[in-house]
Amino acid sequence: MSVILYNLENSMRKNKFWNNYRSFCNDLYQEDIDIDCFVALLPKIFKQIEKNALSYQIYDAVSKLSEFQPNKGIELFSKLIKIENKEVLTLVPSTLDGISKSNTEFNKFKEAKFLLENKLDELKKQGYAFLITFKEEELNQNQDFRGYIYNLIKTDIKNSITIFFSYIIRVLGKFIKVLPEAKENLISLSKLDSQEVLYEITRLLSYELKYSNNPEIYEILLFNLKTIDPKYHNIISLLNHLVFQKFVIDSPELIDRFLKEWLLFDKKRAGEIIKFSNTFEELHSKNSNYFKKMVSSWLNTDDPVFHKAISKLIMEAPHYEFKNLELDENYLGQLNYKEIQFIVIKIVGYIYFKELIRSSIFSILKVKIDDVDCVNFIKSIFNEYIVFNYPSTIEYLEEEKKKSSKKVQKVVNEIIEINKEYFEKINQLDFINEFNPSDKRLKIYNGIHQKEFQIKLKETTDNKHSFLNMCKNIQLRTGKGMFSKHEGIYTEKTEMSRIQSSAELPRGEFIDAIGQEKLRTIYRNYTREI
Repeated sequence: MSVILYNLENSMRKNKFWNNYRSFCNDLYQEDIDIDCFVALLPKIFKQIEKNALSYQIYDAVSKLSEFQPNKGIELFSKLIKIENKEVLTLVPSTLDGISKSNTEFNKFKEAKFLLENKLDELKKQGYAFLITFKEEELNQNQDFRGYIYNLIKTDIKNSITIFFSYIIRVLGKFIKVLPEAKENLISLSKLDSQEVLYEITRLLSYELKYSNNPEIYEILLFNLKTIDPKYHNIISLLNHLVFQKFVIDSPELIDRFLKEWLLFDKKRAGEIIKFSNTFEELHSKNSNYFKKMVSSWLNTDDPVFHKAISKLIMEAPHYEFKNLELDENYLGQLNYKEIQFIVIKIVGYIYFKELIRSSIFSILKVKIDDVDCVNFIKSIFNEYIVFNYPSTIEYLEEEKKKSSKKVQKVVNEIIEINKEYFEKINQLDFINEFNPSDKRLKIYNGIHQKEFQIKLKETTDNKHSFLNMCKNIQLRTGKGMFSKHEGIYTEKTEMSRIQSSAELPRGEFIDAIGQEKLRTIYRNYTREI
């Protein structure tokens, strides 16, 4: 065994594989290795690099070895095709591609046919994978081979030999301008409910196919993906991070349309729309104008699946915090009173965060300030629901008033005046002792709660598998300050600090929780008059 192979195998036993792997892949092409020893070592290498981002390096190394030492490449190919290991067989295309780049006499069309006509499915897969390394001009110049590939693909699709479909999609995508009926075959395959097939379609849209060159076929393939199941995380990840990123600025309507069709394909998916939160957040940060238009139109849609989806996206986005929500002025300006009423009702019914409720409805007020019916309805929503639940809204309105027109200021003043008067009268009411909680009952309740807490704390402490057992115990001494003794040394005294936070909870939930939920339920189920 050559030194480079011995060092790599030895590193596997000493947990130093990755340091040697990189240098092994970089230097392999110039080493005089024993092919039999190399082939024997390959299964161990693939076991080490499984699911690792650097796994591609072995393919580049084998291709380069075959190019610079074609005789070894030919010998390696003859050994590989006799191996039953599926992972090792994936080196066949790289080996043949490297040989084809060398100066040695080599008929790549003949070798491709050998693989594609092989009775072993795994070798035929590698034949399709080898085709992807061909260039368009090579197929154009060899019409017989192009016809052969066309007939082979047509036969495999017709016979539903699904194990080849993901490879066929790559070939069709690579030679979409060269192979007859390539577009039609891609469209046909994109309608299949197969995670592997749909992943390859998505991958094609991500890397190979350009929207500007093939807008019609691109859109057909994209919208055929509306069938993808929410559990197909790898496909959704590609859509979020690669496909949709191309359209956030220039063609956001494609994203909008896709998400609508995806929701309507199965209306139980509303809660799963959170899987596309990354795209939604990108729209909000990079194309806020379209984001506002999209949210406005979804709220104005009759199907509740869109209202549920907006609620889920805005309130539960995992990596983003929506601090305010303004709707699209141009879109709102074209709506009549009934449509504005519908949108406001859906906001109250589906959105719970005070910042989002008041900012979205206030943005509607500014646009429809000249519509008396709209203004009166919005005033009633502020008085009876928003300010009633969140008195701090008065402060919010005071700030917004400074940036608003005189007409808006007038309406804001009316809202503030009514609610200030209401809260002043509330504060003047006498407290009636009969309505105060019993001190005795509170003491009993706190005692029960304290006992439960102590029991759970003891269970956690006694649990040998508890996370706390991983932490080292350190004794603390506290008073006005605190210090500890760690490894025999006293730490410096730290002054105790006061840490506090506050949150405004909706008043209605304390006063009439059932009534509040009833109101939201009515608003969620509200339908337009026909």
